[in-house]
Amino acid sequence: MTEDALSRLSELCQGCGLCCGGSFFRYVMLTEPEVTRLAGVRVETVIRRDGLKAIRLPCQGLAGTRCGVYTVRPEACRAYVCLLGQWLGRGDVALSEALDRVHEAQALLTEVDENLPPLGEGELKASLQRAYQHGLLCGPALLRRTEAFLRDWFLGPDEPRR
Repeated sequence: MTEDALSRLSELCQGCGLCCGGSFFRYVMLTEPEVTRLAGVRVETVIRRDGLKAIRLPCQGLAGTRCGVYTVRPEACRAYVCLLGQWLGRGDVALSEALDRVHEAQALLTEVDENLPPLGEGELKASLQRAYQHGLLCGPALLRRTEAFLRDWFLGPDEPRR
């Protein structure tokens, strides 16, 4: 990828934060050295039922839409580029259009949040995770529309939710 493409991708990612916020995945898998590094910046890690160590998303290191622990972020975070980011990197979509899609996704997720009961103590914070747990007060159409938008622009049809 060219330096210009990397710069556009960086701008997109810093204005997005959806992957870190739990909109796509529930966990980021970790190595032992990553667990140690993240403990140093007070990002809580968990041991999943399968015994693997991970960060439960939304990440505690997320500051708005930007990574607040960027210098010690896990390799899985460094390597991940969503479908929209891949298109941007190849020049298939302009940065302005990509940012528009991010804003549409953020607006859909805000609408999902507005149709959920208030957060309970210790409850998951990611909108879609809460929607699966509680259902939406407005019914399932908004959830289906949001999932389809995220799949079409960010995940692709074959990307499993983790």
